[in-house]
Amino acid sequence: IKATIAIEDQRFYEHNGVDIRSILRASLANLRKGSVVEGGSTISQQLIKNIFLNNERTIDRKLREAILAYQLEHRYSKNKILELYFNTVYYGNGAHGIKTASELYFGKEPAELTLAEAALLAGMPKAPSRFSPYIDREKAHARRNQVLKRMKEMDLISSIERASAAAEELKLRPTQARLNKAPYFVEFVRQTLKKKYGAGKLYGGGMNVYTTIDLGMQATAEKIVKETLNRTDDPSAALVSIDPKTGHIKAAVGGKDFDADQFDLAIQGRRQAGSAFKTFVLVTALTQGISPKTAFSGASPISLPLGWGQSWSVKNYGGSSMGTMPLTEATVKSVNVIYAQLILRVGAANVSRMAQRMGIESPVDSMPSIALGGLSRGVSPLDMASAYGTLANKGEHVKATPIRKITRLNGEVIYDSTPKRKRVISKKIALTVTEILQEVVKRGTGTAAKLGSRPVAGKTGTSENLTDAWFVGFTPQLVTAVWVGYPHGKKPMNSIHGIPVTGGSFPAQIWKKFMSYATTGMAI
Repeated sequence: IKATIAIEDQRFYEHNGVDIRSILRASLANLRKGSVVEGGSTISQQLIKNIFLNNERTIDRKLREAILAYQLEHRYSKNKILELYFNTVYYGNGAHGIKTASELYFGKEPAELTLAEAALLAGMPKAPSRFSPYIDREKAHARRNQVLKRMKEMDLISSIERASAAAEELKLRPTQARLNKAPYFVEFVRQTLKKKYGAGKLYGGGMNVYTTIDLGMQATAEKIVKETLNRTDDPSAALVSIDPKTGHIKAAVGGKDFDADQFDLAIQGRRQAGSAFKTFVLVTALTQGISPKTAFSGASPISLPLGWGQSWSVKNYGGSSMGTMPLTEATVKSVNVIYAQLILRVGAANVSRMAQRMGIESPVDSMPSIALGGLSRGVSPLDMASAYGTLANKGEHVKATPIRKITRLNGEVIYDSTPKRKRVISKKIALTVTEILQEVVKRGTGTAAKLGSRPVAGKTGTSENLTDAWFVGFTPQLVTAVWVGYPHGKKPMNSIHGIPVTGGSFPAQIWKKFMSYATTGMAI
């Protein structure tokens, strides 16, 4: 406890949840160094983030965190807040809570830890991967010594105790003791349970949770992402794969290193979808009775009137101009100007509603630009996989879930994810759109996703300036969405391994490698 207070929140017993003095000190330190070297969050704020909020990096989340921390301090004693913090804080390698971490790293109960061991664990939550003794013992020792230094400065330990602990050789458990499979998926399950039952019941125990994950698919997905984007400055990739008939999430890759960054790109990430969003415009058009054979002009650029003296200037990818062609061909070739004309005919609000009915849970603007994936907030790979799953399931939507079943310790079932199917588009329209998306893979922008003789339907997506690239595709048994991009900010991917990144490049390649494994043994 003393070690954690020393390194995380020296004024823990003095503030009311938010420490303005600490925030100012951290800001000045970061300004001097030109990078983030200190944080200003109190233990109470960290607890709020751990049990009530997520890891989104937004001003709104930080404000809510501060308000809730203030309220927390007025509801619970300092000792209760510490108890909750130590039961939930993340120490790396899949260890949530001090009891789990003590057992994982040292094979001990928390009360049995030496000063040196306690200092090492206290220093880990700031960056569990960077300060992991399994990954970099030197950095872990340096962080431990920093904790000991702070403790001495606060007169929590003597000079002799500090020197003795700094000289102590750590006796870690063997690395095989630390099994941490699918960390992003596990965290998603934890957040889902917290939302469903509340933090008290989640951390109070008493439940057996059976998840939907296929560990073979999960391990393969992680391996493929790692091997495909294997250079230090490569972008990240996220992948979500769902059984469209049950909504069961079979695999989810949310980033490169969970211990380094717990923000889940597969579930929490909101990115521009590019042309992968054209599918929802197509479904809306067919629902309104527009035939796939309807011809449009592909001339580029084009200026389209929006009313009130406003116009919308649109051009095709690469600036290429095309002749008149049917809607099917415009989808195969992903012709921007034709889809711009189409959304103005069917109505942006109708496309927005269709996308959400099919499974997009992120907010969708009712603006014409959504035809080309121009979204103010963006969508997640989970959104896209879930929505395309409606097509794979012949027009019926089943909500995605990471949990198959929950029982009490006595075996009584308290939750069962029996699929609740909802018809959102007709079977005929779903099959027609699927046939068009199969042509995209056969001879259009998605040829890199071909699976031999197995029919595949899918759509590529590439955002403006090459900052986001997608491939979302499906077979009748499995739908998978792959996103590639830099997780923080909008950094163009003009040359990755010597090529510009579009949806038909790395996303389609990752999709193909994963689905080649995942569909083995499935009927064609």
